Amino acid sequence: MFCVECGREGSTVEGLCAACTAKKRILIRPPEAIDVSVCAHCGRLDMDGTWVRVDLEQAIPLLLPMRVPVDPRAIRPAFTHVANREDGRNLRLTVKFTARVGDVEVVVPFQTRLRVKRGVCPTCSRQAGQYFEAIVQVRATGRDLRSDEIDRITRIVDARFSEDRGSEEFVGKVDETEGGVDVYVSSGTGGHAAAKTVAEAFGGQVRASPKIHGRKDGRDLYRVTYHVRIPGFRRGDLLRFQGRLYRVKEGVREGAGGVEAIDLEDWTSTRIRTRDLKRAAPLPGRIERFRVLEATRSEVVVERDGERIAVSRPANWVPAAEVSGIAVED
Repeated sequence: MFCVECGREGSTVEGLCAACTAKKRILIRPPEAIDVSVCAHCGRLDMDGTWVRVDLEQAIPLLLPMRVPVDPRAIRPAFTHVANREDGRNLRLTVKFTARVGDVEVVVPFQTRLRVKRGVCPTCSRQAGQYFEAIVQVRATGRDLRSDEIDRITRIVDARFSEDRGSEEFVGKVDETEGGVDVYVSSGTGGHAAAKTVAEAFGGQVRASPKIHGRKDGRDLYRVTYHVRIPGFRRGDLLRFQGRLYRVKEGVREGAGGVEAIDLEDWTSTRIRTRDLKRAAPLPGRIERFRVLEATRSEVVVERDGERIAVSRPANWVPAAEVSGIAVED
């Protein structure tokens, strides 16, 4: 076979060799410029409506097939390129297009300019507007959250959304309210995951309250409030209840039935119901070492800062020269 245009012998497509096919058959229509938007806040690139966190150099092999129209007769089309930066926002691309048309391999070289434009991706736009679809409300039973607990909750939620930098979920804002903290999250699924993570960290429970806040495309749109209720008293906390002193027992979490606590006067274990915990008051206290002066069947006398203090002797106490004790008031 020979080319009807130039007379060259070899494989042809519709009577034309590879070189003449490239000249006579318009397999591609290279644009004079290819525009790509880069988010000014997070650096994501707009890849035909999908914002992707990828370097510009790595995006060029993806952009060329998207932006350069190719004749459907071309089989296995491929682009290779060399990029030369002209300035901060323009790159000159020298491109080689290869494909097969029938039995002929066609090569088409061309040049185009890649123009980088600044934009804002939908995620950053919503974040700037403090958009949210869920609220994670964290409260403690019968008391206000402490500042260290609020800090820990904030860190837990932030870590949940920073694990995957490519995620479109985000925390819109954090409000410290009377008695607790409200975290506004961009999606319902993200809010549920954050609420569950906080509840697991503090041994709490989650309850969801969805509300309709509009319609889109004939469907109801919901915002969900996730109520996270954490225990009023943590393991090891000291409390005063009905005139007696208690320490919340290790290894027991607050649930529907309340907490298990140790009576610090007679060392017995008792359960304080959740509804009764509202009438319990937290006590400041710390664990200290005390020197034992003497012990009887009913008492242990210890010394603290030169003062003799008698406390009830625990049933299973083993005599020792020193003991650990919890100093509460006097």
